[in-house]
Amino acid sequence: MIDIPFDVLIQQTCEVGAVYYYKSDHLINTDESHYFVVLAKTDSTFHVVCATTQIEKRKAFVTQRKIPLETLVEITPTKENGLKKLSMVDCNRLFEETLHSLKRKHEQQPILLRGCMNKETVALLINGVMASPLVEREKKRIFT
Repeated sequence: MIDIPFDVLIQQTCEVGAVYYYKSDHLINTDESHYFVVLAKTDSTFHVVCATTQIEKRKAFVTQRKIPLETLVEITPTKENGLKKLSMVDCNRLFEETLHSLKRKHEQQPILLRGCMNKETVALLINGVMASPLVEREKKRIFT
């Protein structure tokens, strides 16, 4: 595996739909890396959602809390998106990552580019975020 310098990785690959694999401080109950999809970006901030293979657990969480089911997006792994297993994105959790925080994470353990989601999947993910009662209105403004 080639170790790509962080600045090159981000400049050359970071676009809406990019799928990265890294450890996140946002996920407090795990120390494992996860797949994150970029849904929006500014000069120094990236808005990402996280994929999980714990599909039934996510469905139960949403159902018990009477959250709209369109906030969950199931994604089949493909060569293009880089996922290894059937996964689900819970669009009720939109995370902000700064360039600084991503660089720090990359220095601890390299952030890996795994693939890119197609436009249709990105649209489903953004619609899921917009349908979520748990994502603050202010955060949703980046999509309008």
